[in-house]
Amino acid sequence: MPKSITFKHHMSSDELYERYKNTHNDKVARRRWKALYFISLGYSGADVARKVDRSRPWVTKVVADYNKFGHNWIEFKSRGKGHAGRKLDLTYQEFLVIHKTLRSAAEEAKRMNTNHKLNVAELVKEINNRTGRSRSASTVRRYAILVGSLNYHSVYVPGYKPGNKPSRKQRRELGELIHHWESERKKRLSKQPVPKTFF
Repeated sequence: MPKSITFKHHMSSDELYERYKNTHNDKVARRRWKALYFISLGYSGADVARKVDRSRPWVTKVVADYNKFGHNWIEFKSRGKGHAGRKLDLTYQEFLVIHKTLRSAAEEAKRMNTNHKLNVAELVKEINNRTGRSRSASTVRRYAILVGSLNYHSVYVPGYKPGNKPSRKQRRELGELIHHWESERKKRLSKQPVPKTFF
């Protein structure tokens, strides 16, 4: 028999329902409010999981965090304070360094007819030297995996796991950044004076 979920009533069922009903622009928070509402009514974790189309461990985690941190956790968590929701804080210069490094590694892998293992520590130093920006190895690894998902499948990034695979949203965000950088570059080029020609 599954273990029952302990629930602390920081808010009443009516208050939880109001939060659920009035949350429109945040699907993640809305789903959490819905799960908490049904738990507050006495539904089992398995029943709630079916109602919100999530797993029972997901429901258990939501309730456990709610019990520990209270209702403010719902909005705080859904704003991207966790790893999965991080804003893509990648500069054009950093992208160029990572892109060039991966391209060189891919060419080397093709020449040697083998997979190439990326040296993350060396890439961290290269970014620091080229841009003057200090980055942690975990951040550089994350960006290398993201940039590498474009077309550098022959380059192995140490620490990569299937769970680290960039989401469609992250790839779209990177694509939008690249488009923005290219647009800005073209604008700068168009503003440069046209040299005079002599006939």
